[in-house]
Amino acid sequence: MSVPLEEHVRRFIEGAGATDPFPAGARFGSREAAEHLQRMRSRVRPPRISDPIDRVLELRTSAGTAVRVYVPASDDSERVLVVYLHGGGWVSGDLDMHDPTCRSLAIGADAVVVNVDYRLAPEHPYPAPLDDAAEAVEWAIAHAESWGADPSRTVVAGTSAGANLAAAVAVRRAEAVAEPALFGQVLIYPVLDAAMQTASYREKAEGYFVTADHLRFFWDAYVQSDVDRAHPHISPGLAPDVSQLPPAVVVSAEHDPLRDEADAFAERMRSVDRLLAHSQVPGQIHGFLTAFADSPASTSTLRLVIDSLVRMRTLPTD
Repeated sequence: MSVPLEEHVRRFIEGAGATDPFPAGARFGSREAAEHLQRMRSRVRPPRISDPIDRVLELRTSAGTAVRVYVPASDDSERVLVVYLHGGGWVSGDLDMHDPTCRSLAIGADAVVVNVDYRLAPEHPYPAPLDDAAEAVEWAIAHAESWGADPSRTVVAGTSAGANLAAAVAVRRAEAVAEPALFGQVLIYPVLDAAMQTASYREKAEGYFVTADHLRFFWDAYVQSDVDRAHPHISPGLAPDVSQLPPAVVVSAEHDPLRDEADAFAERMRSVDRLLAHSQVPGQIHGFLTAFADSPASTSTLRLVIDSLVRMRTLPTD
């Protein structure tokens, strides 16, 4: 049974639509879409109280990608290493976007978290953001022990477009049989299929904050070449063999155009016994984790992820 939007969610959608609606039918390359992107990038996020943590390191990877590393106070050398990739449709977002989330994961799970500021489209289209994400994972694994983390317990995580990059990194490393193998992936309302043909795309195309027009613009900004968008490095939900992928935690939102592709991927992972947890959060929209950070839905989702990371500390490594 469908759960109606909560009142604060409905007000948020109405406010966003009134102040800066995405131009109906606008496509990548149009003046209207470019102006909307400029406003997206210049939008000031309200300050949020961040949990204090023992060490926060502002570093750069070997390729020059800026990262922020959160290291909680602990003598445990078997901590999970989480490489976190922010959302923003591949076109916006930065290290501050999920700074409170990364701190909460580091403290709650006693994990080392590496927040990655990958290059953005349309200036840097596919494969640049994915290459940055993959290189950041390799770099983080190489430095894990210096932060008290276990490189054999490396997890890729992200929201939305960041979850796409996390899942695509997992696919690339599985194809290459890279060592050490990734230990897990955490995908929060992920973008997994460029086809945009699911029932939820039709049912939730308009009126739920992130629209089908938004997502079409994001895809066109990210993939500007004639490469096949069904390729699993672009649409990781279409990976032909998920049995070789790291165990997954998948979160979807009921009122999100992306809901069905996330749920379908979770079921594929369940079918090969590679699903650690799956939650379709009722009554919520895309982006709820940061849009309503103190809501029960966000709190319970963060707890699900933290509990999953804690569980990963007890699972055997191969």
